[in-house]
Order: sequence, then structure tokens, then C-alpha cells
Amino acid sequence: MRLQSNAWSGLPQNGAGDAAEGIRQAICPAADSLPTAKTVSHVELDLRLHRGLYHSTLYVNRGRKEDFEAAAEAFGRVLEAAPRRADVAAELGRLHLARFGSAPPEEFAPAARKWALQALDIDPRCARGWAVLAALETVDYRRKLECALRGAAFGERDAFCQAQPSLAIGRSS
Repeated sequence: MRLQSNAWSGLPQNGAGDAAEGIRQAICPAADSLPTAKTVSHVELDLRLHRGLYHSTLYVNRGRKEDFEAAAEAFGRVLEAAPRRADVAAELGRLHLARFGSAPPEEFAPAARKWALQALDIDPRCARGWAVLAALETVDYRRKLECALRGAAFGERDAFCQAQPSLAIGRSS
């Protein structure tokens, strides 16, 4: 049996903010509208994140500066709207790490390290943050292996994170 009408159809359909405004107007219609902060929907955030991932993948595969800039801009827009997204900060670190073949380490390593550490400040279990730190470590083998193992443990379904322990062990000998 299918219902022909929706019992909730009289409520605003654009989220909690609109619902609150609708309730406020029903209770006190003469009062001015409450100021609302500009929010970005989860759909828009997801779109921005995937746009960044797309351009990041293009940068890794093609090495074009415009792909790097487009990915960095998309990730930056996500972090503007949701500054507590550890995964996005880690992706920015990985994006800078991808400059490995096209730039000297002193150009990309500080930015990659900064974003990885920011991701770990937000979420100490951020697998990509640990994996980026492992990939950046060139001096302290124990630290490299520790970061790689943490990244692999926290990112059990992430190929980048899973590859870091074997890369750390392979480069130690």
C-alpha cells in the first residue's frame, strides 16, 4: 500500500535551518528573520572533495601545474567550509608529496609535512596523515616505519597507506 500524501509536506524541505525558520515564523510571524550563517551542504562539500581528488589524480598521472592548483583550490574550499576534516588536510599533504619527481624536497616537503601534521592534530587516527609522514621521512628509519605501520593499521582499505610499510622496509636495506 502506497501513501498518496506526505505528512511532512508542510515543513520546509531545505534542512534544519529552514525548519527552524519555519517554526519561528509559525510562532512569531511579525518578528524579523533571524540572521543565518552561510553554510555549505554536505553534497556541496562532497562535490568539492571529489573535484579535488579528481585533479589530484590527474596531477599524479600527468604532472601538470594546473591540475595541482585545481586540486589544492578544491581541497582548500572544503577546509574553509569544514576546517575539522582531517582527511582533506591529509589529501593536501599527499598532493604536495606528489611533487616529489618535479621539485626538490625543500620545496614540497615542508608543505606536505604541515598538512599531514594538521590532519593528525584534528584526528590522531588519520591514516593518510601517518602515511604522508612515513613517505617524507628519510633520516630516521624507526620513525618512518612507525608512521608507516600506524598509517597501515588505521587505513586498512587504503592502498597508499598499505604500501608504506613495504616501501619503508624495502628502502632500509
